[in-house]
This record gives sequence, structure tokens and C-alpha cells, in this order.
Amino acid sequence: MAKDLILDVGYSGNHSVGLWVNEDLNQALPNQAGQSLGVNARRPDQAFQNIDANYNAGFSSYEALQVKVEKRYSHGLTFLNSFTWSKAIDDACGALEAANGDQQAVNLFDSAAGKGPSGYNQPFNDTLSAVYDLPFGHGRPYASKMPYFADALFGGWTLSGINSMLSGQPINLTYDPSAAFLATDGTKNSAIYRPNVLGNPMLPVSQQTPAAYFNAAMVSVPTDVTHPYGDAGRNIVSSNSLYNLDLGIHKQFRLPWETKSLEFRGEVFNALNKTNFSPANGDASSSSFGKITATFPARQVQLALRLVF
Repeated sequence: MAKDLILDVGYSGNHSVGLWVNEDLNQALPNQAGQSLGVNARRPDQAFQNIDANYNAGFSSYEALQVKVEKRYSHGLTFLNSFTWSKAIDDACGALEAANGDQQAVNLFDSAAGKGPSGYNQPFNDTLSAVYDLPFGHGRPYASKMPYFADALFGGWTLSGINSMLSGQPINLTYDPSAAFLATDGTKNSAIYRPNVLGNPMLPVSQQTPAAYFNAAMVSVPTDVTHPYGDAGRNIVSSNSLYNLDLGIHKQFRLPWETKSLEFRGEVFNALNKTNFSPANGDASSSSFGKITATFPARQVQLALRLVF
């Protein structure tokens, strides 16, 4: 590209098999029509309850277009912009990825039903970082011979910033089964209790509010004990996109002693005070279904002064 600019376009992909998944090998059979037996009475081997097994039967797939534009340091400015357009798919999340209703377990009777977007799938990710040395002051292009005290106030400042724009986090729609619908011990992490969907569970963006993020009319809890597993796919919805700008200002003060210097740094996180909402409640059995009850941190300011000797 142009002088001091680098454009890097690439493809990244991987496919993994034999990943660890969790399963109850004594998963209960569904109740028959007219039955309301408890979970243990429906297990294949009623001498045992849960028989938890971890074994290498999972898979994951990741593909991404990656674009990077970098300006090498010149005229006091350097920046790096990285853009990723990706898709991550697997059939169960890892131990550290079980967020927003996602689960590690697979259905013993239908392991393919767990295939869906990964818990970390955020298709679009753009991050820009930049550093700019203001051109005024000692050792800089302009006013390099200004008096010491003027230089201390106005010269030698450096500005920096990081701007991030990311797709929202996946949300796994779930429900809380009653005793007649239980397939295992009932915890969200060990079973596959997803509701039914009648249509698009997402409200149009113009209608979304913190009190109603999903279209609740399109989501229903299973009522037929013979079919306790809803038809909703795993991680089929996602939260709001995230936007964040962090800014910084830095200066190193010259002291009369050559071996010592004083460094000042000021940082503003979420400088625009953008309200980034946390994921909505995806539990269709909850009275808070579709509600957003938290946000990511608001603007924060941090100042630091360091003596180097």
C-alpha cells in the first residue's frame, strides 16, 4: 500500500474433533402419554441415578476472514485496525464458556441437536488502536526550544485510544422443567431443556427495550411430556452489539537529574459513556424472560503519576 501502510488479508480456519463433552449415560426416557413418572422411575437402569460421563465425542469448527491495516510509526502517528468476520460452531461449550444459558452436556438420545453457534461466537469484531505523539515540545518538530516550564505544561504529550466494536454474545434459550419433564438431575449444565419457537424469537430492533428484548409470543415452554425437548436450536439468539472507546494521555516530565523522570498517565475507559447492555434473560420459564437487568461498566477515569529513578 502507501508508504508506511501495511494491508494484511487472510483466512483462518480450524476443525477439531474428539473434544470433551458431558453426558448422563442413564438419561431418563420421556414419559409416555398420560404418565407423570419421576425422573428416576424412567431411567434405563433404575439401580443408579445420574451416570455422568466425560468423553471425546464433541467437535468444533471455526472460519474467519481477517483484515489488518497497520500504519508504521511516522510523523508521530501509529495505528492498527483489525477486523474479523467469523463463524464458530460446536455441539457443546467448554467448561469456561458456559455463559448465557449455554450448556456443556449433550442429549444422549439426540446429540446432533446440540450443534449450533459456539458460546464465543461473535461474527463481527473490529478493533482500532492508535498512538499519536503531539508535535510540540522538546525533541518534537515544533516548539522544540520552548522554555523548560512551558515544555512541562504544553510539550511532549502523547495521545492514545482503543475503539472496539463487537457483535453481541450468544444467548441459549432454556426453560426450567417440572418433574415430569426431567431427563436427568435438572441442572441447566447437565441437560438440554430448550423451549419451542413458533417464529423469530427476536423483536425488531426498533421495538427492543431493556424490559422486552425477545418476542415472548414466539417462545413457549413444552407442555407435552412425551416431547420434553423443545425445537429451539442452541444459541440461536444473541445480545446487543458492544461499542467501547478508551482514551489515554501520557507525558514524561524531564527533571533536572538525568537519571530520574516523572511520568503522568490519564486514562478514560468507555470515554463516550456508551450504555452497553448485558445479555437478556433467556430462561423462558422465568418472569424475567427477555429482560435486561445489567449493563457493562460506565465511564471510568484513572490517573497515575510515577517517579522513575
